[in-house]
Parts: sequence; structure tokens; C-alpha cells
Amino acid sequence: MTKKKEPKPFSRRSRLYASLFFLIAFIIIVIIWLIFFATYFQLYENYTILFILFLVFSGLAMLPWIPVLFPREPPGGPQLEEL
Repeated sequence: MTKKKEPKPFSRRSRLYASLFFLIAFIIIVIIWLIFFATYFQLYENYTILFILFLVFSGLAMLPWIPVLFPREPPGGPQLEEL
């Protein structure tokens, strides 16, 4: 029987770069929105769209950090010590 290889976890640096990429992408999209599309909507609609963009990009920026926050259990489930 062949053993399944565990995927190599991302380094802290690559997680940081991914988060910075999503931050820069968010800023670019907000600037594009404000320059080209914001004039067609009312103020509160623009606030709502920017808030939704913020939620989407903050969720995407958190994706690489999920394995750090919620590590996997060892194969076979949690091991309890015998008393």
C-alpha cells in the first residue's frame, strides 16, 4: 500500500505575499471603481459596493491563513492518552 504524501504547507512569507497581493488588488479595483463607475450610482450604493468588495477581498486574503488557524488533526483522529 502506498503512503499518501502530505501537501507541503505554505511558508509564512508566501502567505504574507498572498495577503499583500489581495490588498493591492483591492486598492486598484477601488480606484478603478471610483474613477469610472462611481458617478452612475448614489452615495449609499457606492458605500455598499465598496463594503462588499472589502468583504470579498478580506475573505480572499484570509484563505492562506486558514491552515495556521485551524490545523489538521493527525490521521486517525485525535489521540487520547490512556489513563
